[in-house]
Amino acid sequence: MVNVTITNNATHEVWYMCNNKGPPHDRLYKLGLGGVTQWAIRDIAFPLVWCYMHINDGVQGVFWAFLPKYRCDRHCDWWVQDDGLYLHTRYDDGQYIWLYQDGEFF
Repeated sequence: MVNVTITNNATHEVWYMCNNKGPPHDRLYKLGLGGVTQWAIRDIAFPLVWCYMHINDGVQGVFWAFLPKYRCDRHCDWWVQDDGLYLHTRYDDGQYIWLYQDGEFF
């Protein structure tokens, strides 16, 4: 099991949606300033959990909430900044993660 946390460190609210099978991830949700959302991914062998993030009109897209190459161990800690999305793990403190657009991740 891997715990996923998304923290909004941007200077404004952001919108997100994840396909984590049901509430609270079945539609777009607002994440306010300093807001945090978290959940657990139980199927780490083949998780396929994606999230859509709208940070601002110039920075938006889809990212994989968990991939083995991220080396999250038991926790993927995502930080939303004004310029994009960053993954913090015990191995990498602040790796910028590209948000895929127009179906690039399929």
